[in-house]
Amino acid sequence: MTAGKSVSMVTIARRLAYQALWRVADQSAFTSYLLPSYLEKESLSDRDRRLVTELVYGCLRWQGRLDWVISRFSHSPLSTLEVPVLITLRLGCYQLLSLERIPPSAAVKESVELAKMYGSPGSDTLVNAVLRQICRQGESIPLPQAEKDQLGYLTVTQSHPLWLVERWLERFGFQETAELVEANNQKPPLFIRVNRLKTTPEELKRELAKEGIEVESSHYLPDSLKVVKGRIASSRPLKEGLCYLQDEASQVVSFLVSPRPEDWVLDVCAAPGSKACHLASLMNNKGYIVANDIHLHRLKVLRENCRLLGAGNIRIVATDFTRHPGLRYEFDRVLVDAPCTSLGRIRRSPELKWRRKPEDVAFLSAKQKTLLFYSSQMVKKGGILIYAVCSWEREETEEVVENFLEERSGFRVVEPRDYLPGTLYPLIAEDGFLRTFPHRHDMDGFFSAVFTRER
Repeated sequence: MTAGKSVSMVTIARRLAYQALWRVADQSAFTSYLLPSYLEKESLSDRDRRLVTELVYGCLRWQGRLDWVISRFSHSPLSTLEVPVLITLRLGCYQLLSLERIPPSAAVKESVELAKMYGSPGSDTLVNAVLRQICRQGESIPLPQAEKDQLGYLTVTQSHPLWLVERWLERFGFQETAELVEANNQKPPLFIRVNRLKTTPEELKRELAKEGIEVESSHYLPDSLKVVKGRIASSRPLKEGLCYLQDEASQVVSFLVSPRPEDWVLDVCAAPGSKACHLASLMNNKGYIVANDIHLHRLKVLRENCRLLGAGNIRIVATDFTRHPGLRYEFDRVLVDAPCTSLGRIRRSPELKWRRKPEDVAFLSAKQKTLLFYSSQMVKKGGILIYAVCSWEREETEEVVENFLEERSGFRVVEPRDYLPGTLYPLIAEDGFLRTFPHRHDMDGFFSAVFTRER
């Protein structure tokens, strides 16, 4: 990804958007982690900051639709195009079809310059030819409509991969699948969790207001605030640990753990520490939390979050729970927030829908079953075990629970209402598991089950 002599010909916003998309494609980076670092490292105006964000998320959310349009005008199959050229075409196509405030001539010209900078010789000619045709004819291409072509509508018009659409159609039917994919393409709400170890909701609201940040109280959780105006990422309260960026569905899981001040709690897959630090807050820094993760680089982030948020009752360890963990203790509460496909987070990380493959579901399901089995050995008699994933695929949810109950005697599923405030009861499904969906609850998609150890 070496830049040529044309750097000055491309605006910084488009150059950064290209670089971010290249890292997502080539290095499997995650947008939600990558983009903030890109926005902070350059001195950007608010306008450029918004444009970078719009271009990156827009190209990833609508990649399927963009590729469908581009393929109508490219003489070469998209699978044969080099990655820099395909990224550049998507950037140009998205501006032409979705951003009315950008002049078509600017979208084409700067895309051609990007091709000169990052593509092989001659790629600028291809980009120029394709985008000029899209300029002239792109909006006249009819997209598949739901009334005549349900599969085409969901995969092309709503930009989702075929294998996912087919799975969801079988499980949810057309109407709910349509609502789900449409929600996945929306900008998600931004929620922060009030850090009770350092402040209160009322005090935090006052501090945020000083920086022009407007928030609304959550309908579900007393310490959750929705950001409706302002730049929370660069705010003093966030940087000082008075609050923490965390979706409501993730916060709900900590309430399922329902830790008591005197408890010993184990968070098996704790990094980066969102839930472990929330648990410390719920326990008022009393009791004892063991925060475990196998990835050492992620443990560094966990340690920094503990320091920032003032979570003082957490001990950090690195143990592989896909094998016998070897810990000598038993815990009152054990949380297994397991690695998963994360398909419930597509709104926040739209690259996931293109990165995940059908075989990932089975692979991760097997890992989840192993994690849950060995983690259960750390639960004391009378204690509870909480299993959570940000996915709704059956192999990662009900199937894991069924397998666990078959393999591990002495445990039974218990009613989540016993551990949740009444405001969260609407999130409990008829089968007794906690489920959240973006199109039903405006939250990330999560599944959680609670078990108790009887012997």
